[in-house]
Amino acid sequence: MRLIRLPEESNEDFLFKIYNKYGFKDLRIAGNYIVNDELVWTTRIKFEDLIHLPSWQWVKGTFNQNTGNAFRKDEFLNIVKHRSVMDIEIMLDIDEENTDFLEFDDIKQKAEFISKYLKDEGWDIVIHSAQSKSYHISYLDPKLRDYDIKSISRNKERIIRFFNTDMQMSGPKSMIALEGVNHYKSGLQKQKVEL
Repeated sequence: MRLIRLPEESNEDFLFKIYNKYGFKDLRIAGNYIVNDELVWTTRIKFEDLIHLPSWQWVKGTFNQNTGNAFRKDEFLNIVKHRSVMDIEIMLDIDEENTDFLEFDDIKQKAEFISKYLKDEGWDIVIHSAQSKSYHISYLDPKLRDYDIKSISRNKERIIRFFNTDMQMSGPKSMIALEGVNHYKSGLQKQKVEL
């Protein structure tokens, strides 16, 4: 089981797949937009609160500084750039070369090492890059739903620490760049890649 965004899927379709097919009911999303050459972030909105709204409906808890109104559902979904990391998702955000025990020439080499290790262990991984310096390697472990929130975080933390990747991805409120949209830093699309 892997989480892959298909080319024809809109933001709403992909997020609904995470919510419905993968059963992640605590999915939260956030967007960003430009105001006076400044990057502005929206609050995190629970996807469940958007599902029933028609496309023209205002989204409670949002505010578009360009218009002075709340975002409509369709507007908000168009600017979404981040999503919650699922409870069953191990997300390895690789943005540093080395670990405590291993040294690599660059981030790509480290990502290749982690990718091979996880594949050899039998995990069905997905690798994404926004064509910047970092890689996101993720896989799904449905058994995590058998545990409480603290145990899930501890399990994720153990794996993330082992690979010396971004520890922020272990918590229940972790957010990651949304697949298939332009990354807020690089401006380039976050795409599935092979290593």
